[in-house]
Amino acid sequence: MKWIIAFFAITLIPNTGFAQSNFEKAKQFVADHDYLNAYPYALPAVKDSPKNIEVLLLAGDIYLEMEKADSAVQFYLKAEDIDDKPIVLRKLGKGLARTGKFTEAVKTVKKAIKKDEKDAYNLLALADVYIKADSLKLAEMTIISAKDINKKIPDGFVALGDLYYAQRIYELARMNYEEALKLDESLTDARIKLATAYYKLANAEPDKDLSNELFGRSLKEWNTVTKADPKNATAFYEQGKIFFLADKYGEAAKSFYQYTLLRPEGWMGLWYLAQSSFKIGQYDSAVKQLDLVRTKIDSVKDQATLMIAQSQFELKKYKESAENYAIAKKVADVNPKLKFELVDIERWGYAAILSGDTATAIQNFKIITDGDNKKCNLMYRFGFLLRERKQYTEAIALFRKMIAADCPDSISKVNSIKARLFIGMSFFSDNKPDSAIVALKEYLSLDPNNLYGRIMLSNSYASLKQTDSSKKTLLEALEVGKANPNTVKRDMENVLAELCRIYIDAKDYSNLMKIGKQWSEVNPEAVNAYLYMAVAAQGNSDKEGACKYYREVLKRDKDNKTAKQNMRALGC
Repeated sequence: MKWIIAFFAITLIPNTGFAQSNFEKAKQFVADHDYLNAYPYALPAVKDSPKNIEVLLLAGDIYLEMEKADSAVQFYLKAEDIDDKPIVLRKLGKGLARTGKFTEAVKTVKKAIKKDEKDAYNLLALADVYIKADSLKLAEMTIISAKDINKKIPDGFVALGDLYYAQRIYELARMNYEEALKLDESLTDARIKLATAYYKLANAEPDKDLSNELFGRSLKEWNTVTKADPKNATAFYEQGKIFFLADKYGEAAKSFYQYTLLRPEGWMGLWYLAQSSFKIGQYDSAVKQLDLVRTKIDSVKDQATLMIAQSQFELKKYKESAENYAIAKKVADVNPKLKFELVDIERWGYAAILSGDTATAIQNFKIITDGDNKKCNLMYRFGFLLRERKQYTEAIALFRKMIAADCPDSISKVNSIKARLFIGMSFFSDNKPDSAIVALKEYLSLDPNNLYGRIMLSNSYASLKQTDSSKKTLLEALEVGKANPNTVKRDMENVLAELCRIYIDAKDYSNLMKIGKQWSEVNPEAVNAYLYMAVAAQGNSDKEGACKYYREVLKRDKDNKTAKQNMRALGC
């Protein structure tokens, strides 16, 4: 008997856990303001009950909240086909206004007014459309008419607040939102608008203490909203906009991130998030967000592409950056609204050269340096690039322009001196040694300890067959190198190697031996130092000395062909 009673008890319990309809699930989530989780059930609910007005209106509300206004309008239109009662027409008018179809929205809401001219909510719905359409005079008259019908409903104060906010009369907007909340403190949208109005007042207030107080009130209202309704996407969106407009991009990013979690297809929110991420230097996140946004919002596609290029440059993804800069520049050439700044041209140039596109880099750098005489560091790098490409005349002209600019920063001062060395080197490479000598002497007057500059000066004399001047320059370089404790060993070896070359050509074996020994003292492992000493000994008919130094060569380079051949010839 007991099991029969138990059976009846179980069967009489309502089976709400798994028998709940799609409509009931959606409705429950909406009651909790959880539109994200309500969304998957909206369309199935309509398919279950395609003629049910309550289901159609709920689906429209969900889609409208999920930033799918066009689809929401379709649900409202289906509801209107079944019953064009005022509440349906009001919702349809709101949806049409969200899609920018203001004329249709006005006509629709006016149909609701014709059905019930004494319903203040119909008039307030029309006023809302007028405000969104920026027809503020018509909105004002309509709100007055609504309040004449019913002065006590909070929606009337909200409507007045919206009107004054649109007119930028933020103090009157604040007062009306507060009146609405006195009548119904659960009006979340009114509280969001009040928080925004407080912020606007704080921003415009010249008195710092009062401004801080108003800003504090704004934050207090935001805290109330987020605690009472943590899934209110509009709250995070509006809060994010306030932070964004105040250049508080870190806080804006946090708000818009929460918004995108609640509204994954709220593309304008994602656009603000992408811009905020970019502003705070979160370039990895910015690239991902911008890449998605530019496929969803056509009006920001070009700006997003430029920002992607800028972000990729910061991330050192130079090839991708150069490609997106190229796309953005094509647009900017025909659309002046896209601001492609000189810094973008410069960065595009660097991205191009770092990804192997020297031609684009030169083209861009030329634009910059032709127009700006104070881009000294760029002129220096560009001149170096031109020299590497053997465009010596252009390189020299650019180095001279850079020197003439006389930029005051310390890096430019150093580079200005180095530019004189590169001018001399460019003249030398262009087979103009006489001009190279003039430029290199000027350079050495500013940087006398530079041994490489002295070697280049010696080589320039040698090109003119001025052997004595060439040798003298190298001997001076040798003394400078010895006297300077900061001399780099490699530079000293280069000077010694050049002197050895001169002495071996002149068959001056005594001095060749002398310089070779000095070289071996600078670097005991220098193979060529011992090779020159061996040749010097051999030239002086010193077989024993020659064999000795050739053996030193082979100790350091066991496969040295010259040493082996000469040792065999000498019979070492």
